[in-house]
Amino acid sequence: MQVQSSRPIKTFTIGFMEGGYNEATHAKKVAEHLGTDTLSLYVTPQEALNVVPLLPSMYDEPFADPSRYPLLVSKLARSSVTVSLSGDGGDELFGGYTRYLLTKKIWQS
Repeated sequence: MQVQSSRPIKTFTIGFMEGGYNEATHAKKVAEHLGTDTLSLYVTPQEALNVVPLLPSMYDEPFADPSRYPLLVSKLARSSVTVSLSGDGGDELFGGYTRYLLTKKIWQS
C-alpha cells in the first residue's frame, strides 16, 4: 500500500508496558522500514479491563479472546482517519502460532 501512495500511509498499533506482550516495538520497526506514519497507543492494565463491560454490546455471543483489543486500535485510528484496513488475522494466515506446527503431524497420522 505504501509503495502505491505518494504520501506516508498512517498505521496504528497497541503497545503494552509488559515486555512479554508488547509488539509495538516490532510494529515501529516495520513502520520505519515501510516508511509509514505510525502512531502507537500504550494500554495500561486498567484500560484493557475497561473494554470488558463493552463486550456484550460488541459481540452477539460469549467472547473470551484477546483480539477484542483491536477495538482500542480502531478508536485510535478514528482520531486520524475515516476508513482503515485491519492487519488482524495475519498470524492465522501465515501460521504464526505454535499450534499450526502440529497441523502437519495431525494430518500425517
